[in-house]
Amino acid sequence: MLAKTRIPPEWICLGTLVLLLATGILTDKEAVAGASNRGMLTVAILFIVAGAFQETGAIQMLTFLLSPRIKKMPVALLRMMVPVTVLSAFLNNTPVVAIFIPAVKAWAKKIKVPVSKLMIPLSYSAVFGGTCTLIGTSTNLVVSGIIEKDMGVQIGLFEIAKAGLPFALLMFAIVTIMSILLLPDRSSAIEQMGDPKQYTMEMIVNPGSVLIGKTIQQAELTEENDINLLEIIRDRESIPATDYSMKLMEDDRLVFGGVLGMISEVQKIKGLVPVMDRLFEIETPRPDRCFVEAVVSNSNRFIGRSIVGTHFRHIYDAVVLAISRAGKQIQGSLDSIKLEEGDTLLLETHPQFYLRNKNSQDFHLISSWRNRRPPVIIRRFYPVSY
Repeated sequence: MLAKTRIPPEWICLGTLVLLLATGILTDKEAVAGASNRGMLTVAILFIVAGAFQETGAIQMLTFLLSPRIKKMPVALLRMMVPVTVLSAFLNNTPVVAIFIPAVKAWAKKIKVPVSKLMIPLSYSAVFGGTCTLIGTSTNLVVSGIIEKDMGVQIGLFEIAKAGLPFALLMFAIVTIMSILLLPDRSSAIEQMGDPKQYTMEMIVNPGSVLIGKTIQQAELTEENDINLLEIIRDRESIPATDYSMKLMEDDRLVFGGVLGMISEVQKIKGLVPVMDRLFEIETPRPDRCFVEAVVSNSNRFIGRSIVGTHFRHIYDAVVLAISRAGKQIQGSLDSIKLEEGDTLLLETHPQFYLRNKNSQDFHLISSWRNRRPPVIIRRFYPVSY
């Protein structure tokens, strides 16, 4: 059943246990004996710990080790594999890999390295960590419980590191060499040629933002970080963002230009919120919203009108994050732009927006994807970021 059906493994295992118990093949004591295994209980507790790491965003604090200035593949592999190995030595491998996948994908794009050359090393490095400590994998804990029960021997936390650590170091070298030689570059044609669609997006520096008083360079809003800051609007004056020593101030309006991936990254910067979010609140809480790409049709009622001062938000329950016109950036602030037929809008809205408007004559919908819910610890200390 495990091999041939799609029934979840937990249902198969529990069903089998109940069947054996009901038919008398197992006694009550034998049926519950596994639940008292210390290794199994430790695995269950570790899942709770790993879930806490994921929900609070604590693991994301390690992503600073993924430096954007790396240019050589061997260095990039080692810089990624070391923190993953260390973390997986104390947490279950699966959540570690799951959390690092999006971070590594974004990092690969930033350092211009094919992500296909990093995914297998990411998985293997999590396995290496599991060989270094007793709690590195659930297998270690289960075996430890069996040995303690049958032989009365307790295995120390770092006892298997005597063999695991040399093995991990050896495999680091092997995986690094083999990854460079064997793993293919599976970049798509769009990734190789570049996304032709350029958006214009406007963000505002919120009161109490961590960016206040920082220079553009210190805030990492530079081309070196793959962020294209076009201008700063301060007290209705437009200032070209050419001087990276300029300090950001409260209520500065920052105009960005770039492809969809860059726009998505700017959305995650602590201390910045979309200008339209400040002007118009939408009913759906930010963690529950999604992104939708929509093209303005020739029958849209807002053609020739500015988004600001109209009932766009009230009618669609959506906030315009960015605009692209004929695949190019639009000059000026978003609130001064008048919509035209064929404009592509990046909207932040309720997940039901796509279903409600898929047959609408106002838009031609392109795509929709769910906004990632920010971790609890980040929402708590940086509420203005989301």
